[in-house]
Amino acid sequence: MAQRGFLSAELGQYLLLISLLSLLVVPLARYGNQLLSAWHIERAVHRLIDKSQQHYAKSVLMSRCLTQTRLSMQVLGEVAQQNGVTYDVSYLQSGVPRTPPSAIVVSVTLDQSMKGLINRFQADVIQGATLQFYAPLRFTLPDFQQLNIETGCIR
Repeated sequence: MAQRGFLSAELGQYLLLISLLSLLVVPLARYGNQLLSAWHIERAVHRLIDKSQQHYAKSVLMSRCLTQTRLSMQVLGEVAQQNGVTYDVSYLQSGVPRTPPSAIVVSVTLDQSMKGLINRFQADVIQGATLQFYAPLRFTLPDFQQLNIETGCIR
């Protein structure tokens, strides 16, 4: 059978398929990159919470006092800024003096290129480009009878 016309049907199908793929690949790649970045940030937040829990337990064992005030990225041995994200970690102090902190606060500040990820997280507080994650401080003494209430330290 003789072919008529400039393009064959198969060539037209191939061109259409290539056009559709070129239009879909870029948005799909961007979406996948956002999901991967969000996963890395969530993993970093959980790692910081775990390291903070361990740091508090070690600090109580070393100082024998429940009140601990110093917690930062440097204390945990972590880098504060990674791939356009700035991390900060601290204790949430209760209003009662000489008591242990009530929670660990991990703040994540996204730079301009990462702001599209804000809606992918379930942060406790969102202020502009800063997300705050709260985690309860899990630490119990085996025997509270040895706790001096006036100083907040173990006798």
